[in-house]
Amino acid sequence: MPDALLERLLQSASQDNLTINIARERLRAARLMSQRSSGEFLPVLAARGAPVANPDNSASFFQAGFDATWELGLFGRSRSSQILASAETRLGDVDLRAARVVVHAEVARTYFALRGQQERMSTLEQSIALAMRLEQLLVRRQTLGLGARSQVDPVIELRLGLESARAHADEMLSRHAEALALLLGRSEPDADWMRPSDAPQLAVVAESLL
Repeated sequence: MPDALLERLLQSASQDNLTINIARERLRAARLMSQRSSGEFLPVLAARGAPVANPDNSASFFQAGFDATWELGLFGRSRSSQILASAETRLGDVDLRAARVVVHAEVARTYFALRGQQERMSTLEQSIALAMRLEQLLVRRQTLGLGARSQVDPVIELRLGLESARAHADEMLSRHAEALALLLGRSEPDADWMRPSDAPQLAVVAESLL
């Protein structure tokens, strides 16, 4: 089934990621330059007027007209400018698409790493709980004289190892959450990311990258 949270994260990255926004601004600038290049060599109209004296000095007239000027596209300059501007626009569009693909892939990778650490922590917590119950049982048997200390020590060592692994998993979970926040242009992780959810399907990521 689709992962709604991952879809929201990908949409947020498209809007707020710094790399994507830079590529979007470059594309916008290229389009503006292309529009400017298209009109650079068009004729420019200018109005002019001058008073005309009447020979009998009893009246005066005003003569009006228009001048049309334009810059000649010598040696194909006009065509070359348009081609260059069009190429810049296409390149900007390609860069924007590439930025989205790379950022979306990194968001998905970080998200799955975060979910993986959550599943690992859940497994470790269950294992720690079982180890603690076994430890309590063996200590009780030792107290009653039904067991030896040598049976308790390995279980204590196992529990301590599991607790150390849980602490490391918790640290990695925080790192993945901070990395995800950075990809989305945020200063800190969202609390929703830390809540366990069903494992998402890889097909969702493949569709979102296209």
